[in-house]
Amino acid sequence: MGGAWQIALGPALLGETAALYFTLVRPSPLIAGAFFALAVGNRTELLITAPFYLYLSGAAQTKTLPGQSRTARIKQALRVNAPMVIDF
Repeated sequence: MGGAWQIALGPALLGETAALYFTLVRPSPLIAGAFFALAVGNRTELLITAPFYLYLSGAAQTKTLPGQSRTARIKQALRVNAPMVIDF
C-alpha cells in the first residue's frame, strides 16, 4: 500500500523531527522554520503545533525580574523574542 497520504507522511515526519532538532538541540530559528514549513506543506494539520515551537524557542531566552509587572514582562518577552519569531 502506498497511498498519497502515506507518502506525504514521510516528509512531514522528517520536517517535524528536524524542526524539533533545530529548536531544542541546535537552536537555529531559520532552519527550524524551513523544516516546519516542509512538515506543514505535507500535513496541514501540523500547523496547530506552531505555538509549541515558538514557546520552546523563546522560553529559554526570557528572564524576568521578581518585581516586574505583568505588562512589563510581556513587553520584555516580545522585545527579546521578536527576532527569533521573525526568523522562524
